[in-house]
Amino acid sequence: MIEMNTVVVAGATGFIGSALTKRLLQEGKKVYAISTNEEKLKELKQYGDVVTIRANFDEYHKIPELITEPVDVWFHLAWQGVSSHSVNDLDMQLSNIKCTCESLILSKRVLAQKFVFASSVGKVRTQNVDGYSYNPSIYGITKGVCEDLLKTSAAINHMNINCAVFNNVYGVGDQSSRSTNSLIKQLKNGISPTLIKGEDNYDMIYIDDAISGLITIAQNGVDKKSYYVGSRELRWFKDIIKDLANIVAPNIELSFGGYSDDAYVDYDKINLDELYSDTGFVCKTDFEQSVIKTTKWLEKHNYWEKI
Repeated sequence: MIEMNTVVVAGATGFIGSALTKRLLQEGKKVYAISTNEEKLKELKQYGDVVTIRANFDEYHKIPELITEPVDVWFHLAWQGVSSHSVNDLDMQLSNIKCTCESLILSKRVLAQKFVFASSVGKVRTQNVDGYSYNPSIYGITKGVCEDLLKTSAAINHMNINCAVFNNVYGVGDQSSRSTNSLIKQLKNGISPTLIKGEDNYDMIYIDDAISGLITIAQNGVDKKSYYVGSRELRWFKDIIKDLANIVAPNIELSFGGYSDDAYVDYDKINLDELYSDTGFVCKTDFEQSVIKTTKWLEKHNYWEKI
């Protein structure tokens, strides 16, 4: 087990990165928080012992000079181009791979015991067209390629690495227009959203569980393994969305199949049980309570206008 006292969080002001940084600070850890967002970096200082580093990808090589002590874990969540308009921007996605792989080597310079990379089920997203199966997202492909490159590089350089694989992380703190926030907004406004047929396996994980999973992987994950952080028993998309709608706006009638989406996550390529088998980790958040908290937070902070 790795004792975490001093950590690096690259991508510390994103949705997951910010929640991870705050949790670690509240638990008394020292965090070197890296981001390009100077304003949000300043906000983190209220939560504990944090050293903020403003750096874009081209400046990451300078980071070891700013870290004055050995680091226990380097969490890497920095990744550009996660929204719909940029997931297929090849140059941007390739720059993500380059920065992430270079960060692995930088983590060795600050004596990090482990490097933890945040990956995505997008790596096994599949679409079938005319008998040919392919991944419809350059973002997803590069996440998978990056995992492989990191593990190979870590093996060559005798380093310890894990990858945390996420699907749809939602909850308090997410200011984006991603699917969960968009669905909640429409339901609260009395709109029946246009939905896919939804007869494929799907998963949603609340932010608190996502952070607990990351920390568990950092402390107890078996070297070189990729771990899926989420439910061990999957459900159809339509059934999950029905439950969400019943919590947010039970009087709205849902209609599935309004538009076509032939892509799906091939969960046969993911081991849902390995994180539990190796560490005992399970998601503990109650779905209804998490949806209620998320809805109230969105209303309180008036993010409706931004979605």
